[in-house]
Formats: sequence, structure tokens, C-alpha cells
Amino acid sequence: MRDCLPSRGSVVGIDVGYSPKNLTSSVCILEWDVKAISWRFERFRYLPEDRQKAIDSAIGNRKALAVGIDGPLKLNLEAATTYRMCERMLTSGIHHKIGKPGQSSSPNGKNLSKAAVETAEYLVLTSKVGIASHPQKIHDLAIVEAFPTSFLGLLIEGPVPSRSKRIKRSDQYFSLLANSGRLSSLLETLLPKRIFDDFASIRNHDDRASLVCALTALLVASGTYSAVGCNSDGWIILPPKKWLAPCMLRGLIEAGQRNGEKFLIFEVGAAKDF
Repeated sequence: MRDCLPSRGSVVGIDVGYSPKNLTSSVCILEWDVKAISWRFERFRYLPEDRQKAIDSAIGNRKALAVGIDGPLKLNLEAATTYRMCERMLTSGIHHKIGKPGQSSSPNGKNLSKAAVETAEYLVLTSKVGIASHPQKIHDLAIVEAFPTSFLGLLIEGPVPSRSKRIKRSDQYFSLLANSGRLSSLLETLLPKRIFDDFASIRNHDDRASLVCALTALLVASGTYSAVGCNSDGWIILPPKKWLAPCMLRGLIEAGQRNGEKFLIFEVGAAKDF
């Protein structure tokens, strides 16, 4: 496990959708050098040629340290078709506060998993990702599962879900955390003394989601994160313990105990079970 990030590097986040007509998927490349952090986005439709073009355009000749994908992924990139441990833990522990992930066993869940697996397989085929060194790896390459809504909601003490059907929870949470400076503080902790754009300037839902996926990948690359799930069903990567809102942390720990699994908290250089 790394104890720090290199002075220069990049990670990638991919928000996958399965619409062949609309640009509902987004790739975010987040890169840095000794002075600055930058990100940019490529949107695409659920078509092989669109996906490949967007990924190639975003990553180019780089090899990302890690890639976070918003979609169900199991060991060895197997498609998810059952209600997984990581989904149960997020559903039973905190869903009443921040919403719950869709079940991989549902029709939408299966479609999303298929899209996530196809995206991951292209990254493997083109060798655009570095080698995995984190304990919860699902593949030899550093490809991890992200879930932006839970990632963001866990950073907020007692978030109240929006009652408006026009405003998605993840957008509500992103705006709150961007305006409060909490997202900026998290990034500054991982990559200090660098300039970067204001998170609040990002308005597109899919771009926001892919950036959170990239932040998820950055946490794994840095070696400090939390993870819910199990080896057989896969892991959803979340912010590290010290960044979780206390009420959210308690909910996750209780959910892990109810489901017979431990909630694993990982910090730089050490791992502790709860």
C-alpha cells in the first residue's frame, strides 16, 4: 500500500450509463503535477465506439494510477447479478439518510453492471491502468467500484434527501459539499499545496459523478479509504474513516454487524477492523 502519492500522476473516474442515444456517461481524467491539479471530461453514449473514443481521448498515452467506475463490479470483473453484500450494507445502514444503491439483481442493476464490466474490460485490453496494490483488489489492475451518492452523503452529518424529483440526491450533496469547501479540503489533504478549479463550477450531473469516481480512485491510489463488501461479491470504495460524518460511520458499523461482516477502515500504512 502506498504511503503517499507521486508528485505527478493521474487517476480516472467513469460514470457509466446505458443509453445508446443520450450522452449519459462521462469520463473524468484528474491529473496533477507539483503546482496544480486539473480535471476534464469526455461524455459518451452507450456504444462501443463512443466509449472507446471518450476513454482514449481522456486518458491518451497516460497510465492512470487507478480508475473508479460507477457500476457493480465483482472479482475478476465478473458481471453482478445478485443482491450483493456491499449493497446490503449501504441499504440497511444509512439509506434512510442518503438513499440506497440499486440492487445488482434488478433489471437496471444488471444493465449497469454489464456497462461497467464492458468499460473495465476495455481499460484492461488497452493497459491504461496501473497495477493494483490495495487489499480489496478485484483485478490485477487498479480498477475499483465507486458509488458517488453514498460517497458524498457519507461526508455530511445528517443529510436530508431532496423531496424534488427534479433534483438528484448526488447533485444536492455535491453542491452542498462544493459550496462548504469540504470537497476542496479532501483534495487538498491528498494533494497539498496545489491550485485547482472550484468544484462549484461543475454543473453537469454526469461530470460530477465521474469526478467523484476519480476522487474514489485517488483515495485508493493514496492508500487511504474505506470499503464495504466482501471478496466474493466485490467492494464499494468510500471516503476514509476520519472524513466520514459520525452518524454515518455508526450506521455503517451497525450494518456490518447485522450482516455478519466487518466494516473495514483503511488508513495510510495501517488497517483496522470495526
